[in-house]
Amino acid sequence: MTQQAYAYGPPPGWYAPPPPSQEWYPVPPPSKPWWKRRWIWVTSISAALVVAGGVWGCIAYNTHQQELRVAHQQQVAAQQAEQQRQAAERAAEQQRQAEEAAAAQQRADADAVKVDMQRTLDSDPDMAPYHFVFTEVHLVRAGDNHYDGIATVHDFRGIDHSVIVHVTRDNTGIMWHTDQGAFAWAMYE
Repeated sequence: MTQQAYAYGPPPGWYAPPPPSQEWYPVPPPSKPWWKRRWIWVTSISAALVVAGGVWGCIAYNTHQQELRVAHQQQVAAQQAEQQRQAAERAAEQQRQAEEAAAAQQRADADAVKVDMQRTLDSDPDMAPYHFVFTEVHLVRAGDNHYDGIATVHDFRGIDHSVIVHVTRDNTGIMWHTDQGAFAWAMYE
């Protein structure tokens, strides 16, 4: 085939390479408005913010609920401790009052025993000549209505003697007795 020369330019379908100072790039499409180009980014960021806000809200709510639960448990524990303390105080006060009542009853019983022992010795013809004086009686609870104690007896020479006394208290009154031979020392004076 022979080459033909074209008088008016290259043959159809033939394109010359670009000149060396330019590079060949395809022609960019016309630019779109920003709302059409960025809608994916705006939607993604908005969705991410909504999800992050929801997660943060859930975490904050759960943390707040946990704090409320802990505060409630602490409040309940403090109330229970206060109730226990008050119950212990009431029990201690009742115990103190019962002990004071028992001690007062014990002192009254000791005084009654002292008076009765003095009256008995003063009226006994064998003991009256010695002029014994009961100065004090100390009782110790040995049971619900039993006492054991020591009575201090002052004789006519000014010497104190201790006598063991056993006391029983019932609804009718107070009964006392000493051990056999408790006043044997009086025979030797």
